[in-house]
Amino acid sequence: MRPFVLAVFAAFSLAVATAPEPAAADDATTSVHLKALYARAATTGAAFTRAQQNLERANRELARERKAARAAKAEVADQSAVVAAFTVQQLQSQAGTSPLLTMLGQEDTRDLLARWSAYEHAAEAMAARIDDLTARQTVHEAARHRLERSRERLQRAVEEASATRQMVNDALARSKRATLAAAAARQSETPPANTQGESPASPTPPPAPSPSSAPVPVLLPPADDSDIVWDRIAACESGGNWHINTGNGYYGGLQFSERSWRGVGGPGLPHEHSREVQIHYAKILQARYGWSQWSCAYARFG
Repeated sequence: MRPFVLAVFAAFSLAVATAPEPAAADDATTSVHLKALYARAATTGAAFTRAQQNLERANRELARERKAARAAKAEVADQSAVVAAFTVQQLQSQAGTSPLLTMLGQEDTRDLLARWSAYEHAAEAMAARIDDLTARQTVHEAARHRLERSRERLQRAVEEASATRQMVNDALARSKRATLAAAAARQSETPPANTQGESPASPTPPPAPSPSSAPVPVLLPPADDSDIVWDRIAACESGGNWHINTGNGYYGGLQFSERSWRGVGGPGLPHEHSREVQIHYAKILQARYGWSQWSCAYARFG
C-alpha cells in the first residue's frame, strides 16, 4: 500500500476513533458518509499509485529511447567521417595524370582494378550503413516524441489524482469537524435519566464508586458467541484494544465517554475493566439508545 493510501486510512481511523456518540439520525448519515469517503479514498489511492507507476515506466522508456537516438546519431557521424575520409583519399589518388601513370608503371593493372573494386564495395557498404543508421535515428525520434506525449498525459493523470486526493482529505476533515461539533453540542444537554429502560433480564450494575476509590470488580457470566458483534465494533473503534486510554475523553475497546459509562452504572472507567464488563454495559447502553451510540456500528455486519 502506498504512502498516500496509508495516510488516508490513518486520517479515517483518527476521525472514527476520536468521534463521540452522535445523535441517532445524524450518526447513521455520518457513518454511511464516512464509509463512502473511505472507499473513495482507497479507489483514489489505487488510481494515484497506478498513474505514478506508469509515469515512472514512461520516463525510463523515454530515457532509453533518447540514449539510443544519441548513439545512432553518433554512429551516423562516425560513418560519415569514414566515408568523407575515404572519398578524400580516392580524390587524392586520382588527382592528375602523373600520379596515375606512376601508379600504372609501378603496379600491375589487375591489382589496381581489384583495389578499385574493393574501394567501390566499401563505399557502397558505408552508404548502406549510413542509410540504415539514419532510418534507425528517425524511428528513435518518433518513439521519443510518442513517449513524451504519453508522459504528458500521465503527468496530467497524476495531477488529477492529487487533486482528488486533496478533495477526499478535505471531505474527511469536514466530516470530522461536524462530528466534533455535534459532540460539543451534546455535552451541553441534560444527561439521560437512569430509569426503567433496562431489560428485566439485565443484571443490576453495581453502584459507581467515588473517583478516589479503586474500581469495584464486576463478576459476569462468560461471554457467548453473540459478543462477536462487539469485537467487530471494537476493532473499528479502537483497533480491538480493550484497555486503551489515549487521553481524548473516550475509553476502552468500545470508546465509552465517561458520561455514557456512568449513565449506565459503570464503575470506574471503561478501560480499567475486562472485555466482558465493557460489553455488559455496552448492551445496556444499546438497549436504551440503540446502535447510534457508536460511529462504527456498521462494523457489526462484518
